[in-house]
Amino acid sequence: MDPALASTSTPAPVAFEDGLGTRRLALDRQRNETVEMLCLRSELTAVPSFEFALRERLSHLAAFSHACYGRVRSVERLKDPGSTLAVVSDVTVGTRLSEILRFAEAAGTALPGTIIHP
Repeated sequence: MDPALASTSTPAPVAFEDGLGTRRLALDRQRNETVEMLCLRSELTAVPSFEFALRERLSHLAAFSHACYGRVRSVERLKDPGSTLAVVSDVTVGTRLSEILRFAEAAGTALPGTIIHP
């Protein structure tokens, strides 16, 4: 585990929350950069093979780099009471896809490849 990320005494405020978990911004003190931590929901991490499958999939994507996607730095176990599993990545700028879809649904606009239910 990266001690620079795990040593924060108070949890960072939630930046975004969805079905995967909560995303928080944290300071990587070794690099003096802000990173995003996706703290995964316990319902996901309770599946015995989940962590192994996640780490394996991320190892296959380690060399992937594109300006439109945040680079995943690591998978960490946090030093909290639940030993939360977190995916640490670069902070990405822009509008989340979930926000675009929510806006399109509220406006009744169908995006290519999506179905808007009445």
